[in-house]
Amino acid sequence: MALSATELAVVAGAAMTGAVLWLNAVLGRAMRRWRARWRSIKWRRGERRAEKLLAAGGYRITGRQVSHRFSLAAGGEIFEASLRADFLARRGRRRFVAEAKTGTKMSTLGCAATRRQVLEYLIAYEVDAVLLVDVDAGRITEVSLPAAVRGRPSAGLAVTMAATLLGLFAGAAATWLLLGG
Repeated sequence: MALSATELAVVAGAAMTGAVLWLNAVLGRAMRRWRARWRSIKWRRGERRAEKLLAAGGYRITGRQVSHRFSLAAGGEIFEASLRADFLARRGRRRFVAEAKTGTKMSTLGCAATRRQVLEYLIAYEVDAVLLVDVDAGRITEVSLPAAVRGRPSAGLAVTMAATLLGLFAGAAATWLLLGG
């Protein structure tokens, strides 16, 4: 039984469609692997450059790819989450999370994803600030929350409290001396 020309064209078309779909799947997988490998190479290079920038800026690296777990309460239930910071660093007594960024968009607070990441780091890690390391521009930007927002007393409040306590002690000492202490 011979196939008609129309039937032969349909079979050939189906075979070609199947071959194209198979080739597309194979090439798609290969391209995804290649892109992932390239991003990994670029990421490692960026991190090495960021580490050199931090050292040149006077920061001492105390940890690399540091994971941190934290909890959030929602609706009476506890949600466990984890973060991974590129670096933990110190300069003097100050502690930092340092995040290496490549590309002009991602390395600024103009990028919503970067802002959210910085806020997460500031809340979850016990640090003074987050360092955004713009690898391409060779720049380190320190990002922190104002003391009032962070729940820490501001410097002005600390000075006022210290002066008040000093005044109380001085007043108590003077009263004690006047009363024949």
